[in-house]
Amino acid sequence: MEKIFKRAKGGKIMRKKFLLMMAALTIATAPIAAAQEVTVEGVGRDQDSATRDAVRIAVEQVAGTYLNADTLVKDLAVEIDEIYKKSQGFVKSIKLINQTQTAEGYRVRALIDVDTDPNGKLMNELAMIYRLNDPRIAVIVFQDDALTGGVKRNGTAMTAMSSKLLSMGFSHVVDAEQVIRLNDAYLLNEIYGNREPLSSIVEKDTAIDYVVLGRLEGYVNATQVPNAREGGMISTGMNGARANLTCRVIKYDTGTLIGTFQTEGSGLDGVDQRATEIAIKQASTSAAEELSKTFRRFGAVATDKIQFIVMTGDYDALDQLRRDLLNTDGVANAHIREYRNGKAVIDVESSHKSNVLVQLLRQHSSLSIFITGVSDGTVQISIG
Repeated sequence: MEKIFKRAKGGKIMRKKFLLMMAALTIATAPIAAAQEVTVEGVGRDQDSATRDAVRIAVEQVAGTYLNADTLVKDLAVEIDEIYKKSQGFVKSIKLINQTQTAEGYRVRALIDVDTDPNGKLMNELAMIYRLNDPRIAVIVFQDDALTGGVKRNGTAMTAMSSKLLSMGFSHVVDAEQVIRLNDAYLLNEIYGNREPLSSIVEKDTAIDYVVLGRLEGYVNATQVPNAREGGMISTGMNGARANLTCRVIKYDTGTLIGTFQTEGSGLDGVDQRATEIAIKQASTSAAEELSKTFRRFGAVATDKIQFIVMTGDYDALDQLRRDLLNTDGVANAHIREYRNGKAVIDVESSHKSNVLVQLLRQHSSLSIFITGVSDGTVQISIG
């Protein structure tokens, strides 16, 4: 049973899960018209500002049916606020019903047609925010062990990064010790170097969305100042520590590297260990903030779902095709959905259109790929 750090009481978390599930179903199925009309009122110092206020309220009202603000972590709540600031670009028409002038300014009542086309700007931005919201994250930080010549976990860094993520609103921070075999120094190094898959250390059915794998380096020096009387340097009795944390962010289901970043921290104390811990905590806290930015950048890259219909009697070749797709630039995910009687279906998420993806695939795959048909959402091929 995985252990998960929790930032809220069970009822609030269950409510969040329910709201997220409902939002996901709403966006995924999207059996909606390309626009949604709402009647709202806006206020402002003049007619124009009152109308802009009404537009913002209309977009908030429509967006609220897809994503409840309570489901958003703090950083992403800022992202949805940015959507509201761009409200004017998400409406198709504005019909003023009436307007009144008061001592405080103008009040308008308007019928506003909000664009809810599933492929439109508003829905794409909302879907991006939903996809990134509250992922399940496992944090592993290791460093060289001078005594054994291998590596060891750094609990201070792991705890500091997890705590910061929780304070930012990420409620599904998984206790890595419960789901990951961390006692193999060789494997940690190989995975960090992208020479071994995550499955080498992660339990098979672990519910994780992302693994953050960090390597920690640091040093401590006695702090000295110039000796004005006798020349040279004199010790202050304090120790200065530096910590450098380099992180790789890996999407667990595909093994895709979605980002790398490096943070630093410094600490000053009379005791080496305390100075070091201060530096590590500072670097780890900064790493959590960089991780949030990585998620936003990753989600901002829109992906299309493309279905590969593959004719082949060789399952090994089919699996090789799946791996080749995953290694193709712009592909976020690829998995075999079904395979029977020599026909397979592979679902692919890619930022490329079908025809571009096929050309990129053929450039680096060693398989003999024969294209029999290409459309916007489907690619039909056969492989030897």
